[in-house]
Amino acid sequence: MDLSEIKGRIREKSNIVDVMAEYIRLQKVGKRYRAICPFHQDTKPSLYIDPEKEMFHCFGCGAGGDVFNFIMLIERLDFMGAMKLLAERAGITIGDIEHKKGDKDRLMEIVGLARDFYEANLRRVSQNHPAKRFLNERGISDRWLEFGIGYTGDKWGGLVEFLNDKGVSEEDGERAGIIYRDDSGVRDYLNKRLVFAISNLRGNAIALAGRGLAGEEPKYLNTPNTDIFHKGRVLYNLNRALPKIKETRRAIVVEGYMDVIGLALVGVKEAVAPMGTALTSEQAQLISRYADIVYLLFDGDDAGERATIRSLPALFAQDVEVFVVRPPDGLDPDELARRDGSEGINRALDNAYSGWDYMLKSGVEEYDINTPMGKSNLVEAFLEPLASIRDEVRRGVFIEELAKVVSIDRDLIKRGVENRIRGRKRATANKQVLSDIKTVKDKKPPLYEIELLNIILSDGRYMRRAVNEINLNGITDQRVRRIVEQAVELSGRGINDTRKLMENLDSETTEVASKALFMEIVWDVETAFNDLMSKINSIAKRRELADKMYEIFGSDTS
Repeated sequence: MDLSEIKGRIREKSNIVDVMAEYIRLQKVGKRYRAICPFHQDTKPSLYIDPEKEMFHCFGCGAGGDVFNFIMLIERLDFMGAMKLLAERAGITIGDIEHKKGDKDRLMEIVGLARDFYEANLRRVSQNHPAKRFLNERGISDRWLEFGIGYTGDKWGGLVEFLNDKGVSEEDGERAGIIYRDDSGVRDYLNKRLVFAISNLRGNAIALAGRGLAGEEPKYLNTPNTDIFHKGRVLYNLNRALPKIKETRRAIVVEGYMDVIGLALVGVKEAVAPMGTALTSEQAQLISRYADIVYLLFDGDDAGERATIRSLPALFAQDVEVFVVRPPDGLDPDELARRDGSEGINRALDNAYSGWDYMLKSGVEEYDINTPMGKSNLVEAFLEPLASIRDEVRRGVFIEELAKVVSIDRDLIKRGVENRIRGRKRATANKQVLSDIKTVKDKKPPLYEIELLNIILSDGRYMRRAVNEINLNGITDQRVRRIVEQAVELSGRGINDTRKLMENLDSETTEVASKALFMEIVWDVETAFNDLMSKINSIAKRRELADKMYEIFGSDTS
């Protein structure tokens, strides 16, 4: 079975609506579905899915294609990686054509080896060892393996030796982020620490985090960013929490790994943790794919308070309802769970503040709003968070509330926010211009070529006619040309099936095809087809004539 056949089998078992629904919330609109696009800062649903054509397209950023394109974009994979993921999901063995392990696969394999090594170390130590005592005191005596916890061992360099025995080069170990080199030689990145495996959504270990047991600083230490791990894009425990988050449509963001585990031990399984002290915009966007309500449940100390305030703007920018939970008596969430169980956690959630109210209250406490300067500073501090709110109604309500608190005309605040929004749009536009001129790939095909693609991909009759009538020299965009050439090739074998055609296209070309399929032809299709064919064939004749003229006169020109 060749690659094309395998791709076809995987596509048949990978309904695009079902696959995309695992990542984003879909809304049925007629025969299609729509969603907030996860690939740009979308304000209203601009991504559409056509189940019949098995394609998606975003009218905001232009992302589109088939189920393979979606997985490549959302998981940041190459085509073979996306195919492997979908094959595993569908229970299909790729078999003889299973691709040689890619670089990212190899790095995940190496991190997985390190995780297994550390788990084995923890299994071997006695119950009186500091690592086991730490876990026993927190009620994890017999469940540590469930959470991917290990121990580095007491010997520095044990992982380096283990990897060497497994045939892992020092260079690959460094690229995986689990060992490093200094003047003394090659060393384990983590030493004398409990180890928590950080996994992607598929459960593959992509990084490790260590917790000190004897006052080491920092208390928590993550392995560094690598090709498979970027701490600002990953949430600890999301792979395990996702089923519960999807069921309840809520997520609880806590500060540390032990907080996540402490909540899970008492049955609160929808908790995740950022890799740093506050949520990044990418982590907030990740949560918003699955949750409608997000609770921030950080530590009850001053550091937890600061992390809460820093995390709120990232969540305001998403289409979620945000609440802030402050643990009673200055406790950590883990301590609260051990003291009061799930009842204590749920009681704290029930008493949560609205995220906006909490931020406003904290702002009033920080700035003296009885003075003009205090009012000005408070408003200035809130302009950027307000500008990040994409829902205009919600933004307007918050502006109104801020105006009442500081006794300032709401229109003044509104103008300040609008200036920030315009600044954001200019920055985005400038980035887009740089992106557009950076690569030829970003150049858009001519509209008339997209219109012709729409017609021939939507109706097999026009595909057959185009095959017989078109002069390919009239097509200027190489991606469009590849699509039509593939249609010609398939038609020669008696196949006029759009789905079959898509199976043989690369991801970049499929994206162009998706754009064409989602275009609406508002004029008579027969007239449009004839006019478009005439235009393209006319262009072909002019290009062929120019080529002949060059052959005759070109060598004589100077």
